[in-house]
Parts: sequence; C-alpha cells; structure tokens
Amino acid sequence: MRKVGISLLTLLMVLSLGLSSGLVSQAKQMEEDNAVENARVGGNIVLNPIFNDHMVIQREKPIVVSGSCSSADSVTVSFGGQTRTAQVKSGTFSITLPAMKANTKSQTMEITAGRYKETVEDILIGDVWFCSGQSNMQWVVQDLTKKYREMYEAIQNNTMVRHFFVPIGHQTTPQTDFLEKNTYWSVPDANEIQCYSAYAFSFAARVQQATGVPVGIINCACGGTQIQHWLSKEGQKLAGITFGENFFNAMVNPMKGIAVKGILWYQGESNINLPDSYTKLFKAYAESYREFFADEDLPIITTQLPRYTASEYPKWPQFRLEQWHIAAQMENVEIVCGIDLGVP
Repeated sequence: MRKVGISLLTLLMVLSLGLSSGLVSQAKQMEEDNAVENARVGGNIVLNPIFNDHMVIQREKPIVVSGSCSSADSVTVSFGGQTRTAQVKSGTFSITLPAMKANTKSQTMEITAGRYKETVEDILIGDVWFCSGQSNMQWVVQDLTKKYREMYEAIQNNTMVRHFFVPIGHQTTPQTDFLEKNTYWSVPDANEIQCYSAYAFSFAARVQQATGVPVGIINCACGGTQIQHWLSKEGQKLAGITFGENFFNAMVNPMKGIAVKGILWYQGESNINLPDSYTKLFKAYAESYREFFADEDLPIITTQLPRYTASEYPKWPQFRLEQWHIAAQMENVEIVCGIDLGVP
C-alpha cells in the first residue's frame, strides 16, 4: 500500500516556527524519501496485467505470478500460506506457487521487492473461463431486449462471479501489456453487469450456482473478427497462413502464464463465406491456445450459429454443419446448439 508523504504545508509550518536547521533538514529528507516511495511502490513492481484486485485464480493448477521490477535483485510472492522467491533477470521475474483448491474466502497476495511492496486484494480461487469470439461474445447486457435483461436480475448480485474486460486492439508483435492501462476485475451489481458480455456472464452465473465455486470470466472479444485474427504466429503456421496485425498479440499475449479452466468460443459469421476452411483454422486455434495456456487437454466450448432469419444466407446451414463436425472430430471440444435462439 502506498505511504503518504509529509505535505508541503507541514514543511512550511516547520519553517515558520523557526525550528533548528537540523529538524528542517530532516523534514526535507522525509519529504524526498516519501516522494521516492510513492513514485516506486506500485510503479516499480509491475505485475502481469491480469493480476488485479477482485480477481479469480484458477484452482488446482500452478499459479504463475510474473512481471517486471527494477528496484531489487529478487521478488517474493506470498499468497494462501505459500511464499516463493525468484531472482529478477533482465528486469523481469516469474514465480510459480503450488496449485490450490477452490476458496470462496477473500485473500490478499503480497509481492515484495526489497523494501517495496504491492498487494492484490480480494482474490478468490475457482474456475476461470477465457471467453472470446466476435460480436456474439462481445454483446453486453445493456444491449439485450427487455425480456432477456430481466433474466439477469436474479444473478446480478452474485459476487462469486468476477468479470475482466480486455481492451480491444491489434498489434504486429506480441505485447506484454494491454493497450489500455486501467484494466480491472469487477464484482457484479446492477450497474456493473450492464457492460458484461451477456453470454459469458449468463454462463458463469449458471456454472457458479451448479458448482458452488467462484467463477472468473475474461471477456476477450471483438465484433466482426474472423478466427484467423485471433491466431498467434504459431497458430498461423499451423493453419498455413500469414497474417500481420492480429488481436492475439494485443489482447491475449499479455496474459501469458495464467491458467484457465477452459475456453468459451462464440464466433463464425465473419468466416461464413468459406465454411470448408473453418475446420483447419479452428484446429490451429485449439492447438495453439492449448499450448499458450499450458494445457493440452484444455476444454473448448463452441456455440453453433443460430438461425438468423427465415431466409438466411445459403452458407449458414453448411457452416453450422462444419461446426458440428469439428466438435465430433476433436477431443475436449463441445458444441452448444443455438439454432432457435435468434438475435437477443
């Protein structure tokens, strides 16, 4: 936590009282020391941007805490009764804590480097779902029609669900931080959920009620995107394509090292014109993301495109069939049939 430095007003009072020069010097030194402390704490230890107050950490998988530090040779992380220390190398560090069981009790993580400290508060341990795709996934609660919004009133205050919004952007090279710096995990209430992914939040609330463990959703979506826009360089190689700027570099790579329960994927309209190529692209997506999240069996739940209109585009049925074949052929890939859902 940050220390508050001695104020300029206090320093002036000391001067006006005509105290000894030694005391004045001491007051000045305190002012300078506190200014340095305030500038360094929180700015000197820079964590992976997913580590914020109110976050959910994936249960039963190793916890990787990484970031950068320029004030010390080593960094120590304490959380859940475990403490680990690692050396700072080339200004960066990575510390792995042992896997922990689900916990609904709020906990605090402390990260120290020399005499400087950063804290991450109100952490829950449960299941974290990476929720991605195009506008299907991006669609927020406040944009739903009235009959659908009413469904969320019963779940809007479930504090065992937490939501993290990833700023939208694309880059040519992998980034270590998001394009916007004010990212945060939020706790649901009637106002906060209005900007949540409607699909992801409904899923998370139902899963939380069924399992009794906290659920975190990482909302990483952008309307109008094709699946190839989300492929890393490695994923592009698997798919046999080359794509310059992509959303993976700006929106996914900054989370490198975190663990998740699975992927919730809702996308397809932007690939509708070439349904035959989707299987190869999706397999590259699945393989590369399982490698990124360090879980070769990571579950992926994909949603079949709904019937958009009575006279929908002719390739939509073919694309839905392609989605079905993908789920049937691949391990740990499930499909949700949404044929009768229409537009929310």
